[in-house]
Amino acid sequence: MSTATPAAMARRHARSPASPGSDIGGVANHLDVLDAERNLFTAEQALIALQRAELDNLVSLYVALGGGAIERSGELSPNQR
Repeated sequence: MSTATPAAMARRHARSPASPGSDIGGVANHLDVLDAERNLFTAEQALIALQRAELDNLVSLYVALGGGAIERSGELSPNQR
């Protein structure tokens, strides 16, 4: 068991990188890293969802302004007739 005070442990933690292989905090540091990675993953998922919503809205705007796609059969869509 460590005899260091919480303030000393906080100073050492601030100086050392929190990585899964770090011996200073052991399991607590590893859990902090995993928690931070989970939060990052959640934020990245939210960003991707927002980017997709932006693209969906751009397509909807394009169609609403009269744009349209040519159907695979080569015929014009009803908006282009």
